[in-house]
Amino acid sequence: MSSNAPLAEIFAGDHSPFRSLIARGEEAAYLALIVESSNDAIISYRLDGSIRSWNYGAEKMFGYSAEEVVGGNARLLMPIFVPPDLEVAEEAIFSCALAGEIVLPHESVRLHRDGTPVSVLLSTSPIRDARGQIIGIARTLRDIGEHHAFEEQRALLSDIVASSSDAIISYTLDNTITSWNQAAENMYGYSASEMIGTNFFECLYQVTGPEHAEAEKEIVRSVIAGARVPPFEATRMCKNGSPIYVLISISPIRDADGAVIGTSRVMRDLSERRDYELRLEAMRQDMIHVARIHELSLMSAEIAHELNQPLCAILNYSNAARRLVAKGDLNKLPEITQKIGDQAEHASQIIQRMRDFVKKRAPHRAIEDINVIVSDAVALALIGSKTANIVTKFECATDVLPVLVDRVQIQQVIVNLLRNAVEAMSEAPRRELALTIRKRDDGFVDVLVSDTGSGISDELTARLFTPFVTTKPDGMGIGLAISKTIIEAHGGASVTT
Repeated sequence: MSSNAPLAEIFAGDHSPFRSLIARGEEAAYLALIVESSNDAIISYRLDGSIRSWNYGAEKMFGYSAEEVVGGNARLLMPIFVPPDLEVAEEAIFSCALAGEIVLPHESVRLHRDGTPVSVLLSTSPIRDARGQIIGIARTLRDIGEHHAFEEQRALLSDIVASSSDAIISYTLDNTITSWNQAAENMYGYSASEMIGTNFFECLYQVTGPEHAEAEKEIVRSVIAGARVPPFEATRMCKNGSPIYVLISISPIRDADGAVIGTSRVMRDLSERRDYELRLEAMRQDMIHVARIHELSLMSAEIAHELNQPLCAILNYSNAARRLVAKGDLNKLPEITQKIGDQAEHASQIIQRMRDFVKKRAPHRAIEDINVIVSDAVALALIGSKTANIVTKFECATDVLPVLVDRVQIQQVIVNLLRNAVEAMSEAPRRELALTIRKRDDGFVDVLVSDTGSGISDELTARLFTPFVTTKPDGMGIGLAISKTIIEAHGGASVTT
């Protein structure tokens, strides 16, 4: 190109040296903008140690503006930014960088203006000119305090899981076990090395059977889909074959974006509590049985009298039959034998009711007609009431009233209430006993017992259902307390009026 060419042509050429200079200037300016706007602290130093640049990230990290520090000597300012125990290491890093040696990124600590320590990832490198000569040092410091806090929190959570007394395990969406803590090893007898990497539900098939494993698979699907599944109790099998009763809680595991990537389950050993509850229930059933026997023992005289009547009738009818046979008069024998059978049936019913009442048996609830239950209880409880001149009024429901109950236990409650009513009227001039069954709108059934006795004082009413509280000279004070327990166990309530 001619040196006499117009300046416009010189600047407009594609390979113009001026255009190359302009392009390099624009690139440098752009790089400067990147450095200045970076959230990382980026600092440069001259060979004499003076600070040449101090970007926005450095201002945020240290709390000093560029005007305050640019031009200052790094070695003189070091105590302001570097903890005392790191100053020697900092001098060595500067020396290595000035010598052109590679300084690997490393974690360190710096001080904010207010004295707060800042955890940083520190990179140090020499600055070279176009000829490769070192003309300064550049440093990049990234705040990793949040990362450290996260790591510390994760380590803390890991320690909590590892030291938990509950078995805690986790598995992926394809049911591969990824963690198995020490409590899980202690609880089930399988080590983490045996379980991690295996399929959780394949293991569950072995210890619970396929039907239970499939049910739990459905629970896990619900949890992954976002449903909240309340904790549930189940039986598991240990490595040695012994059963263990556990409370299981299943939760989703989510990644940083909130997506479900697996599930975790926490299992608490309830075996001791379960054994305690079973022992407590056994003791309660023993007390209920003892109360039935005691109730029947108090009725022994009445029972003997009640049984004596059909037995005497059977004896009389038998003697009459023998006399008729001796006379050869057989016309009345069918009638007499029928009466003997009726009396024997009556005696048998009394004995059967007593046997059913006192028999020790496991609790068993079934759908029963409350009218039938109450009728049998009345027949047993009011033995001998005729001799006590008691007028009874029994109002049962007009239709069948099915209830889910333990038949004998409900009979025990009604017998106890009726016997208490009979005794309460022993000195009363008017002796009327009423029992009413009625269905409520909420689906429950009321059984009401009332008598014309002298009543109960307010002080005694407040303690009426307390164990061992009694006004009877030969009473144990457990009848009403046990009755209340039975009714509450059936979802009902006891009311005194």
